[in-house]
Amino acid sequence: YEAGTLVQFGGDKEITIAKDGVVHGVISEAPAYLMNAEAYGIPVAMIGRVKVKVFGAINKFDCITLSKDVKGFAAKAQWGDKVIGRALESNELGGEHLIECVVKLNLD
Repeated sequence: YEAGTLVQFGGDKEITIAKDGVVHGVISEAPAYLMNAEAYGIPVAMIGRVKVKVFGAINKFDCITLSKDVKGFAAKAQWGDKVIGRALESNELGGEHLIECVVKLNLD
């Protein structure tokens, strides 16, 4: 998976693209701390500052949630959505972009 993709544990493989409102991590392009560095796999961030794939217009400091339109992407959260983080950059043009966010994901 590409950096910024929202993923969940399980599915056909150990991790799969996030769907159905469940997000367990974000594929990281530059992890600050890499647990099990000698193991095979890709780095998954569950907390901290990380680039996230977003879809649609988002302003700096908006809350983000799993997109209902594009699998593996985040979107601006609406009232009642499960918040997975907060945007630290804007995506004023809409469409698909990679922006820095702070995330804190639950394992529920």
